[in-house]
Amino acid sequence: MTASYRLLPIGALLLPALTGCSSFYDTTPKTGFTKTVFDARLPDAMDEYMGACHDEINLDDAAQVLTPLGDCTSFSGLSSDAQLVALGVTVNGDVAVPAVFDATTESSLHVSTTLVDPIPWPYQNCDIDVDTTGLSFVGLSLTDFDASWRTRSGEPSLSFDFDPIPGEVVIDGDIDLSADCPVLANEWVLNGYLPNGFHEVSVDGLDVDVYFRITVVSGQAVVTVESDVNATGLTVSPAFSSQFVNNVGEVEDLLADHAGFDLQTTLAAAEGNVDAGFASIAPSVEAMINDAIPSGESICSVNVTTQGKLRVKSSVSGTCP
Repeated sequence: MTASYRLLPIGALLLPALTGCSSFYDTTPKTGFTKTVFDARLPDAMDEYMGACHDEINLDDAAQVLTPLGDCTSFSGLSSDAQLVALGVTVNGDVAVPAVFDATTESSLHVSTTLVDPIPWPYQNCDIDVDTTGLSFVGLSLTDFDASWRTRSGEPSLSFDFDPIPGEVVIDGDIDLSADCPVLANEWVLNGYLPNGFHEVSVDGLDVDVYFRITVVSGQAVVTVESDVNATGLTVSPAFSSQFVNNVGEVEDLLADHAGFDLQTTLAAAEGNVDAGFASIAPSVEAMINDAIPSGESICSVNVTTQGKLRVKSSVSGTCP
């Protein structure tokens, strides 16, 4: 399935040209090696800038442009560190964000079919006509951006965490079901149990985490992107009747079994799309770390401390033990 989330050219907002900027790290010479520590100043500056200027990013069903100012009228109210981030963002300029959902994924919501005798006695021999072609994606909003140095699967990383607006409607439109029964009375009663008319669907427990994994190769930091996009399910309003749920299923079952939409498959595809969207700024993270190391030294190890700091140990001789 084509990935459904076009989330993250917005990554270009977050890591500007900060290479060599000593405001975000401290260097301490030791015997035979140098300790370079990136503390919370850079993640905190990103959090401040995003909270002030891009507290809610609306990813609609149409392409749009995100500007450096966002909701800010100026950057004068930001701290000096956050202003450095904002300055780098301004250098990068506007960011084009494609439509969050593509036509291929939206088509997976649509089905027009007949369920043959899906309800047991006393409604046996009743068929149900299903039409979900009125459903469409309406977009997605991300908020509560949180950057931090974190250890993931034993590896150090710079992480970006995004949360959706709780209960936000992502899909809406008409769901039309009607019964066709040999006994007219059964048809009348069964139609009262079937979902019909305008419905809204939200994604439960959606969480988007992006990790810039930091490894050491030949004395240099190498950064690659991996993301986690998770959700626990879908909720529909108005809710389906218990009679329908017990025999056919919830909205997620209806779409998966008959329309081809599968939430977990979509989330897995979304992770690849998120990775691709952030890949262009991984070199900036890499350069920021490598440029902080004194000239001629080789990085020997990188780790995140229990205090949430990125610690880089480099060899003065250029040779690691």
